[in-house]
Amino acid sequence: MYQAARTDLLTADWNISITSANAENLVSAIAIRARMRQLERDEAYFRRMLRLYQNNVVGHRGFRLKKVTGIDGAYDRDISKKVRAAWHEYLLPENCTTYGNMSGVQVQRLGVRCFKRDGVILFREHIGPQFPFGYALEPIEVDRLDHWWNRPAVGTANQIQFGIEMDRLKKPLAMWILTRHPGDVFAWRTGPEYRERVPAGEVIMWHDFDRAEQIIGMPDLCAVACRMNMLSKYEESEAVASRAAAAKGGWFKRMGTEAKYEGPETPGGDKIMDATPGEWEELPIGMEPVERNPTHPNDAYPDFIKGQLRGASAGAGLSYNAVANDLEGVNYSSIRAGLLEDREQFKYDQELGISSLMNRWYEGWMPMAVLSGRLELTVKEMDRARRAHWQPRRWDWVDPVKDVTGKVMEMEAHITPLRRIISEDEDGGDIEEILAEMQEDMEMAEEYGIDISGQVSTPKIPPGEPGEDAPAQNGNGKGKKSNGHVDVGAALRTMEKYARFAANDPE
Repeated sequence: MYQAARTDLLTADWNISITSANAENLVSAIAIRARMRQLERDEAYFRRMLRLYQNNVVGHRGFRLKKVTGIDGAYDRDISKKVRAAWHEYLLPENCTTYGNMSGVQVQRLGVRCFKRDGVILFREHIGPQFPFGYALEPIEVDRLDHWWNRPAVGTANQIQFGIEMDRLKKPLAMWILTRHPGDVFAWRTGPEYRERVPAGEVIMWHDFDRAEQIIGMPDLCAVACRMNMLSKYEESEAVASRAAAAKGGWFKRMGTEAKYEGPETPGGDKIMDATPGEWEELPIGMEPVERNPTHPNDAYPDFIKGQLRGASAGAGLSYNAVANDLEGVNYSSIRAGLLEDREQFKYDQELGISSLMNRWYEGWMPMAVLSGRLELTVKEMDRARRAHWQPRRWDWVDPVKDVTGKVMEMEAHITPLRRIISEDEDGGDIEEILAEMQEDMEMAEEYGIDISGQVSTPKIPPGEPGEDAPAQNGNGKGKKSNGHVDVGAALRTMEKYARFAANDPE
């Protein structure tokens, strides 16, 4: 047998039962969601984890609509500008949701938070003239998806698991949604309807899977819940013990049966003694002080906290330094290595958000925006605006000078295309839009008689690091050093090549 499959004194409490993902979900989902929300309310480090995901997956600007194209990829700049302007207006709080009080960025940040904490979030699409664009989303907590409504496929009736009605291949057909939250105390809806059947095409579900045949997602941070709860209780106990130690309390010990105390007392009969710094006073006859001097805070406290947080951070897919907000002993190389791994997780979550939420959201909104008159497109123009291209949040580095210099060198050497450099920038954007803006800048500079195409000095990269000071081999095999300048003129000429390419210029 494999060692991990043996049952002995060391593995007797290691479960070996075979259960499906859905069986585990059935008995675990409600309890773990409730406990994750309690951690969100009360545990600072767990709340920090959720905020890190919100700030890095969505950011303060959200998933930005970069451009729209037809199904065949055909791009029209004027159509993209129209659609982007209407989309930005729609994302205002008064237009975006049925509540009329949440902006598009808030909806996206809520989606990331619920996905990580609860495992699932639902968005129901509503259509009607009461909405400015004829279309709005209703964010719904997963608790309203009827968890206990399950039945097998019998006759013509479809099977239902966790309130999701499916065909025989387990493709969702409808969602059975409770008319009110099961934990809500405000039961305003007085009708007899307990749950309603909503077609799956009207519900956007953002979740992920850990196992094949899994019907619904579980909290992504479930593996850190017990550790974070124990850490929170330990910190509380240590803080209370340290506070008691700082107070340096004690007791009066009676030395004889006739000893009397005539000093101040609490209503419960406990003796009180002043603890003014530097003061000495005479104790009552027959009384001996017994000092209370606990040894807190514990010397191992900082190392223990770090160890627990490192394990929790690993389970959350985040670096310890980010979760603990601890930059002690961090240098440029180590923090960059940690950020690279974090950002891979963030990029995956961004792709999941785009495929699960943003594309479905746009597909439902665009035709209704046209029908409502808020987006003026002809039928032919609508065909060239079917597919949305999104720009998720990107990040700057600690030392942007080195990174910008490296990007210019990569572009001049034709290693990295300009469009990729633009898309990976923190502000992001579309190459056609950027080149058009650059052309407008150059025309304006020419109008004012200013030359912006010359050489610009940039700081040299320190010796020993790859970059400007690294010897380059010439035709004779001899090293040749750079003069410490970036040839902006050459960079602009490279950009002009991309501009002709974007304009389908055969030359």
